[in-house]
Amino acid sequence: MSYKERVLEGALSWIVRHLDYFDPFKDGELSGLCEIPLAELAILVLCAIRPRGRARTKHVEKFLDFLEDIHHRPEYWQRPFRAPETLVSHVVVAAALAHSGRLSFRSFRSPFEQLVLASTLMAPALAPHRHMELRHALDVARVSHALPSFRKLFLKTLAAHEVNPIMLTKGTRPVDPGDILRWRR
Repeated sequence: MSYKERVLEGALSWIVRHLDYFDPFKDGELSGLCEIPLAELAILVLCAIRPRGRARTKHVEKFLDFLEDIHHRPEYWQRPFRAPETLVSHVVVAAALAHSGRLSFRSFRSPFEQLVLASTLMAPALAPHRHMELRHALDVARVSHALPSFRKLFLKTLAAHEVNPIMLTKGTRPVDPGDILRWRR
């Protein structure tokens, strides 16, 4: 076993031993954004199963068992309809289960499509990076939406525009104009 394989095995074994850290119910009722660690576990699963060869190791199967157990709890499944800001996390978990064959895309597609249309998640005032995150999750889960293309969303971000160096700060003090000259070299 190579060094990289040993490190990966150790990391995945650690996650299996600490799955309770990813449980949104570990502190009792669902509150705040407690689904985020579970969504991060789902992202790890998606990274393992989506490439060619679909790596389905014993660890990934345990992660999928855990995701499936949480996903099928009524309190979890109903949460994005009460707190739409949790939708992205829920869509990512559903996508991981669907891509692994543990859940039908049809079983969640329609309710999520209705939620996206009825909620404030599509509000133009929402930050472009949030729209990009939502679009990516919906695309991975094959959920229909009316969000603009990634290009259009990107063009609304600060990263798509030149930044006036005078407006930049270094820590809490304004940038020294001499620094700007050095940056251009």
